[in-house]
Amino acid sequence: RRWAVAAAAAAGLAAMALIAVWGLRQQDDSTFQAAVGEQTTVALSDGSTLKLNSNSKAHVEYTPDARVVFLERGEAFFSVVHNVNRPFWVHAGNSWVRDVGTAFNVYLAPSGVVVTVSEGVVKVLHAGSDELPPADAAAISAAASVSAGEQLKVHGRAEALRDLDEAQLARLLAWRQGSLNFEDEPLGTVADELMRYTNLKIEFSDPALRKLRVGGTFRTSPEGAEALLTVLHDGFGMTVRRDGPDRVYIEEPTR
Repeated sequence: RRWAVAAAAAAGLAAMALIAVWGLRQQDDSTFQAAVGEQTTVALSDGSTLKLNSNSKAHVEYTPDARVVFLERGEAFFSVVHNVNRPFWVHAGNSWVRDVGTAFNVYLAPSGVVVTVSEGVVKVLHAGSDELPPADAAAISAAASVSAGEQLKVHGRAEALRDLDEAQLARLLAWRQGSLNFEDEPLGTVADELMRYTNLKIEFSDPALRKLRVGGTFRTSPEGAEALLTVLHDGFGMTVRRDGPDRVYIEEPTR
């Protein structure tokens, strides 16, 4: 079955308040984080910016020779002012990402590191050290290049590069505007993604329900998950059974 979830109309998104904190701050050696259901933008003194997604944490260290951001949790979008004499690095998981004059997204996902580039090019290297960026020019030159409109997924030492069309790229980066857009995605994938923006845990009584194809637009806030539950209950007659304030079970309609 293919279900098209008309989230905007069915859940009354107009009445939802987007929970987002755009705290524009200027720092060179600090730790920043965004709480669940929030986003935070940080302006750095060199003109670069990083935007943290829900439940994300990053530590920024600037020195005269390098600019380094340690993404400790979650997801961040970087708009970097290029400086060949002071390279910009992002450390996430077991990977180092080096800016080559660009704008890019790094997601420290449960399955590995996902790098998505919207402008320019980045280099992605396996981490030789968790504290210092690679200094081997030959290794940097030979590292995987990811260009605008491409996404690289890194799991251990395995890498998978794919091309993105404009619509795919826009959907992947839509969180920056406070929304998540899904098109013909498994219901389980949609639920997992929305749970990043809430403390609510969504579980399915039958694993087969996770495979149902759905689509729709949801807010990057706890209200996004509630909108999905409303659509499944009111629109498709599914049972939404709550177990305390932070857990909900989805069950197929009784025939």
